Amino acid sequence: MVTPDTPSPTSSPTSSPKPSPKPSYKPSYKPSPKPSSRPAPDPLPLPAAPAAPPRIVVLGSLNMDIVIRVAEVPARGETVAGESIDHLPGGKGGNQAVSCARQGAAVRMLGCLGNDAHGAALRRALEQDGIDTSRLQVDTQLATGTALVLVEDSGQNRIVYLAGSNGALAVDEAALATLLADATSLVLQLETPLP
Repeated sequence: MVTPDTPSPTSSPTSSPKPSPKPSYKPSYKPSPKPSSRPAPDPLPLPAAPAAPPRIVVLGSLNMDIVIRVAEVPARGETVAGESIDHLPGGKGGNQAVSCARQGAAVRMLGCLGNDAHGAALRRALEQDGIDTSRLQVDTQLATGTALVLVEDSGQNRIVYLAGSNGALAVDEAALATLLADATSLVLQLETPLP
């Protein structure tokens, strides 16, 4: 017979569980560095406002260039067949005005055109490049300036120039001074009468 205070042969003394070791923990981040004592850099300057485009007045010639390509130019009294023909807006004044406008300048053209198809075509060509043509004059008696250009296959050329309405350009000195009051530059070619 088993007494109450005698342990049972099948039971084992109980013991409290041992605490599990704490896992070692190392932070994966680096501590924040100490604030620098250097002063903060100056902010970048704001971009400057774009400068106004230069204002250029071109006083000069306007021609329609009729370019015919040939194998060789004809000799005296000879007729040869042409290869192609082109009508190209030109004249030293017109060419300079277009060059200035395409580089960003505000251009005003002073010249004289004839009252004909070539004159209308030259005006349209200038306006397509943003050139102010409001001061162009029109002569009702003379044809628009024309250059007939023969170009050989070798690259040599022959040019016949007709000044036409370019020779009728009349510019009043006082009016020109008013136009130049806010202009950066005046461009001349000496192919037209001077004021």
